[in-house]
Amino acid sequence: SHTVTDGNATNPEVLAVASMDFTLPYFWKMLTDQYSDCRSDGDYYCFVIDSAGYVIIHKSFVDPETSIRDGVEGRHVAEMEPGVARLMIANNLLERGQCNNY
Repeated sequence: SHTVTDGNATNPEVLAVASMDFTLPYFWKMLTDQYSDCRSDGDYYCFVIDSAGYVIIHKSFVDPETSIRDGVEGRHVAEMEPGVARLMIANNLLERGQCNNY
């Protein structure tokens, strides 16, 4: 989402809120169209996480052969890609903490 304001720096008034919604397959297509290396099963493996480490898009969310059957919400990088999570923790990009139970 993005908030549109009147431009007043000290006390902005919200004029509108813009957002968009699209399906996971379309998001995966946008990612792989933009980053062609994500399409192959070669040297790269692509996924998107948010600032808390929750996976937004992952190949297993859209690939019929590996698709997750019990939902994609609340999946953390530590669950989906534990090796990446360990590297992120080691490089201070992710903090170890208690997981939420969805």
